[in-house]
Amino acid sequence: MARWFMILAGLSGAAGVGFSAMAAHALQGQLTAQAVDWVETAGTYLLLHAPALATCAILTRQRQSRRNLVAGILFAAGLAGFSGGLLLLALADIRQAIVIVPVGGTFLLLGWLALASTALTWTRDT
Repeated sequence: MARWFMILAGLSGAAGVGFSAMAAHALQGQLTAQAVDWVETAGTYLLLHAPALATCAILTRQRQSRRNLVAGILFAAGLAGFSGGLLLLALADIRQAIVIVPVGGTFLLLGWLALASTALTWTRDT
């Protein structure tokens, strides 16, 4: 799973840069202001959570801990739900996607808590 977390980290970072640039330049005047804001927010969250996924990849590779694995899965699912839902709303006008956005946000929050919990199993010298 470490490999997949790192791949997702790179893809999330790249997508975050792309969607943020689109929101700042290409989409102005093409979409409503609300839709552009959704794309910008999706891009920002992809960028903010790419390093978290990379951290999960490194920790999972170094320490075979269930907590690292859970954190990475929560981050991946959270980005799909939160950023993916916002992008579906903004770019495809799929209004039903609104229901997955808060679920994705909850998964992101739980991912951060799971990542923090990984330190509970460390000894003092690590």
